Amino acid sequence: MFIKRKEEIHAKLDEAVKNMFGRDITSKKEQESIRDEVNKYFYFRNNALEAALNILKDNTKKSKELRDIWENHLNTKGSEGIRLLSEVIKDKKSTLFTIVISDAISQETIFYLKLANMLLPDVMKGDLVGYHEQFEKEKQSLLGKWDKLFSDCKGINNSIEEISKNLFSIYNNSLTKVKSGYITLREWITIQCKALQIIDDAAPSPPSVFEPINLLIETLNLFMVSHADLSYRFDQLYKSEESVAIIMFGNTRSSVKEFLTNTNLDKAIKNYNEAEKHAKDSAKNMLTNGQQEDALLFVTEGGKITKLTLKAFADVYNSFVDAFKEIFIGPVGDRTVNDLINKERWDWAKNEWQTFNIQSELKKIYDDNKEWLNIDMFNLKPEVKKKN
Repeated sequence: MFIKRKEEIHAKLDEAVKNMFGRDITSKKEQESIRDEVNKYFYFRNNALEAALNILKDNTKKSKELRDIWENHLNTKGSEGIRLLSEVIKDKKSTLFTIVISDAISQETIFYLKLANMLLPDVMKGDLVGYHEQFEKEKQSLLGKWDKLFSDCKGINNSIEEISKNLFSIYNNSLTKVKSGYITLREWITIQCKALQIIDDAAPSPPSVFEPINLLIETLNLFMVSHADLSYRFDQLYKSEESVAIIMFGNTRSSVKEFLTNTNLDKAIKNYNEAEKHAKDSAKNMLTNGQQEDALLFVTEGGKITKLTLKAFADVYNSFVDAFKEIFIGPVGDRTVNDLINKERWDWAKNEWQTFNIQSELKKIYDDNKEWLNIDMFNLKPEVKKKN
């Protein structure tokens, strides 16, 4: 894969052969032996670089650990490789041919050092692994906190059920009493009116026929006050529980802000891009054209591997943000309140008691019974009519 430097060395050896003369000549036999050893070195070198790229595929190790493995690998392989090159020209006289190898030894030493100092293993890989791992851990923690918060707010939803039942029970029971009162009143008035039709002037007057009606009206007025009071209490309970839920939620939310500050995707991308630029700049600053081309290919291949890790982190991060943007991130949305205090259930109940028109219900009762109010009233004596 990384063959540009190898081609470059062989081209320099070819040029050296052309320029050798006199006593400073390397024999053809030695030239062939040296070229064979150079090929072995570059085979070793290629494997060392590919092994370095495989280090970047490790998704279990974070920045420092991966950095140590990376540096140890390239420093170790670099030393082994330089030793191989040194053996190539050991005990051989200096010629233009062997000088090419001598120069390559120092140049390749710098090559390995520059690769070892690249930010591929830590910033472009290890940091992302750490971010991802931290994110998953914190996400589970946040979801756990959310579940606890939701559990703590369950009493609110229980309250809505209880108060709704109480309110509607009061409505229904009261209306039943009103209906029963009308029936009783009708029967009472019927009897009293018949008695009034035959009573003489000397007899004591019975109670006013409208006294029980007035009593019934007073009872209804009391009920209406109770209805208004219960409605108010219902609304206040919702507002109170809503405030408690939001306060509890706000405390949970603070840890999210800190977490997202430390594991922010924008920060990760920024650091990644800076590290990638640093690696490419380092590759462009290698000592020879062949080294530069090999190093740029090395960085490109490393980028393909590390970008997969960046994408994986970006996917889980964005998925989390999208799923909980109204809960843990940004302005508190309707979903937050709804999830915490079952707002839709509250709204339904509030709407029910607000649209439950007690006056309308009472009018139905009145309309159903109004005819009996006229019973024989016109047959009463004038004195009784006037009094009642």
